[in-house]
Amino acid sequence: MADRALFEKTHANQYEQSFMHLVSSDLPSYLTELRVSMQRPISMSEFAKKGVDVSTLCRSFGLEGDFPGCYVLMQKGTPVYVGISRSVLRRLRQHVRGTTHFDASPCLANCGGARASRNDSSPSDGI
Repeated sequence: MADRALFEKTHANQYEQSFMHLVSSDLPSYLTELRVSMQRPISMSEFAKKGVDVSTLCRSFGLEGDFPGCYVLMQKGTPVYVGISRSVLRRLRQHVRGTTHFDASPCLANCGGARASRNDSSPSDGI
């Protein structure tokens, strides 16, 4: 999962390097960081717990607050969905706790059309 410092360093409005620098240097290092993060997925059940809100998740992950970025939903070690959001933690909660197919679309698709419950995530399913 990306952190706020990485986002602030690379946000399009603050990026001061050339496109070639982005493509040849920064992008490969960010993709490497993403691959490493995907080796340690966080179970989606963490985002479905009753009584756990975004501020609780921030504290448990050692973050100052929610953040914009990219996330990858995985099932049995295979990426099944890639998303971006201005509020990643809030969006992940929507995926598992949403009430419409717009909120929980990846979860619905991966559960054969049935709404995912907080018990549907196996330990290997995560972000």
